[in-house]
Amino acid sequence: MTANKALPWNEIKQILEKSKFKKMLEKISASTFNFAANQGNKSKVTKSTLKMLQQTDPEHATLERAEKLADIMQLFAKGFIKKK
Repeated sequence: MTANKALPWNEIKQILEKSKFKKMLEKISASTFNFAANQGNKSKVTKSTLKMLQQTDPEHATLERAEKLADIMQLFAKGFIKKK
């Protein structure tokens, strides 16, 4: 099973359709999702994720965790673009 199929897209879609998430996602441009989904931008997404972790969760801010979160964000962005 691929990681993309492992994500519970039906559940994610239900959560995102709730008004507060829907309004939040509407503020995010398509180019942002395309940037995040592009494998060529993985190092930039990882670097940005690590910076965010250092600010919000310094105790767990490791490169390995940032890479895993970046992978999840890229899968989400790809799935979101596909489902949209």
